[in-house]
Amino acid sequence: MAVKIGSARGNERGRINGGKPGDQKAGKEVSTQNWYLHKKGWIIIRIRDPKKRERAAYAMQAACDNQHFGYGQNDRMTGYNAAKKVGYDPAKVTENVNIDCSELVRLCLAYAGIMVPNWYTGSMVTICKQMPDEFEVITGAKTKTSDYLLRGDILVTCSKGHTVIVLSDGAKAHPVTVYPDISHHNKVDDWDTLEKSAPFLITKATQGLAFVDPYLDTFIKGCEARKIPYWLYVYLNKGDELAQTKRMVSVCKDKVGKSFRGYCLDVEAGNYASGVALALDWLAGRGERCMIYTMYAQYDKYKSILGKLPDNVAWWEARYGKNDGTYKKQYPAHDGVDLHQYTDKGDCPGIPGNTDLNRLTGRKPLEWFTQQAEAVTDPEDSRSYAGEFPKLPGRGYYTLGDGYNNLPELRGEVMKIQKFVNWINGGQIKVDGMYGRNTVAAVKLAQTALRVTADGEFGKKTLAAAKGYRK
Repeated sequence: MAVKIGSARGNERGRINGGKPGDQKAGKEVSTQNWYLHKKGWIIIRIRDPKKRERAAYAMQAACDNQHFGYGQNDRMTGYNAAKKVGYDPAKVTENVNIDCSELVRLCLAYAGIMVPNWYTGSMVTICKQMPDEFEVITGAKTKTSDYLLRGDILVTCSKGHTVIVLSDGAKAHPVTVYPDISHHNKVDDWDTLEKSAPFLITKATQGLAFVDPYLDTFIKGCEARKIPYWLYVYLNKGDELAQTKRMVSVCKDKVGKSFRGYCLDVEAGNYASGVALALDWLAGRGERCMIYTMYAQYDKYKSILGKLPDNVAWWEARYGKNDGTYKKQYPAHDGVDLHQYTDKGDCPGIPGNTDLNRLTGRKPLEWFTQQAEAVTDPEDSRSYAGEFPKLPGRGYYTLGDGYNNLPELRGEVMKIQKFVNWINGGQIKVDGMYGRNTVAAVKLAQTALRVTADGEFGKKTLAAAKGYRK
């Protein structure tokens, strides 16, 4: 399969200046193409950090896909400056602008978190050599073929001319970027190699109400030692889904460290939809990021849950297609999926044998899975309700949107509800007086304990039941 590259290539007149802002050439001014060996030859500038390399590749693809970007050297800063206003993300630029090849690469690096001075193709190599912690400059035989290229590599001509960013790995590239999920069946035998390839990892933590994966402690230790972001999942047996979820958190909470990012529910054992809904409401109601994993063929069973996921929940789906270890675009995941498990026969550097591999669909950026989420609860709020029955609101008629869209003057009463559901659930949603999606999920969970209809609305019946509830 040909290696893809992306770049700013020329305006609608085939020249370097004089064109209108924006892509006037049906998506060809800033676009992708197959790799080719430039007549001036290439030098490879490799971003050392694989996470930054991935972000640079994302930014180049986003610019190529956004027809607000056209080509122009004299007005090349219009593209850079427009993207700067939106966090350097080319996908968010909504005005017609122009940019040239070297300024586009500089923009992609800015999105990746690497700031370089204003440059042109003749000065790029010199500048990158002055930043050895960020870049490796590669010359010689490997520059004459696409086989050894990595997604996110920068190619620049040996003398002033052109520059591009590589968008797919070469046939002999190592390491490749992979997103594996594992268990004790897929033990890591080379952490150093795996770390270079996988921006984050997922592993099994528990199953049912008795099993703890025997590789869990080793996995956590390996990730924490190398600061690799990681996620943990529970394989939910059919029945008692909420109890299984709570057990996973109980088992793991004292084991995880600073690189832990969130918990996942593995829903593939013909689980009860009602049980899955309760488990997800409880997990999401804690306010932290989490995921739900489902099978493509079971979508109809869980679509009522998947169609209204809170912002802090990612949908992870399995669909293999031919299942030959590679992703086939004719077998996509459902619309709305954030992480697609496309094979269980993948090749993952650092892990021997067949491995489950996933792909990001683009709905959530890589940093959603890798970066630490902001704290969700103020310690003062925790102390105000921990261990004792909190004060309840005077009336029961609160629902989604109250405290901000509706009844902003009663934010203090909504805070009482949030403190109460944190107390009854043992959760930690943010106590901010705004009845949002996380509060709805937490109220639903509390309502199951109160034995009233779990509709997420704190009404008269819920208030009456709450007054009589004691742990």
